[in-house]
Amino acid sequence: MQKIWKTGLGIFALFLLAFLPGHETSPQAQDDGPILFPEPVWLKFERSGGFTGYTQTQDISASGMVMYNEIPKFSDKERVYILNPEGIVLLDKQLDTANFADLNPLYRPEILVANGYRYIIEFQEKKVEIYQEADIPSSLTLLIRMLEEVLEKGYLDPRFLESSVQNWESYAK
Repeated sequence: MQKIWKTGLGIFALFLLAFLPGHETSPQAQDDGPILFPEPVWLKFERSGGFTGYTQTQDISASGMVMYNEIPKFSDKERVYILNPEGIVLLDKQLDTANFADLNPLYRPEILVANGYRYIIEFQEKKVEIYQEADIPSSLTLLIRMLEEVLEKGYLDPRFLESSVQNWESYAK
């Protein structure tokens, strides 16, 4: 009887060890862990809220390496990928056009939008937080649209800027 009890207790202990937080039991668990970003982060973008209420982030290096994350995890989207060189050039130009260093740290409407988005952009040690429907400069609106394009598609088409300028008023107040 003692042998059965000890065997059962041993199996129970192994079961507990296998499912304790932080214990990786499969290759998938390893994929879901934190990834160390091998290059300095040049630009950070976060979009949170919306109807689903989840957060998407991307850290972009100057060479175009992008680390994507979402909380909670809804998709099997690649977590690390390379942004096309044209996309890096376009983002850099738009950061200059938006005079990022001179932007206010917070853009918030008087009344927050239900299920609205909140955006956070960090560049050169400056952080700008923008809430949906806030009155913002049109150059900042275009920067957000460009970063959303990278967030959704993983690349930035050089033609995006041309088409966005034609539809400028639909994005800006």
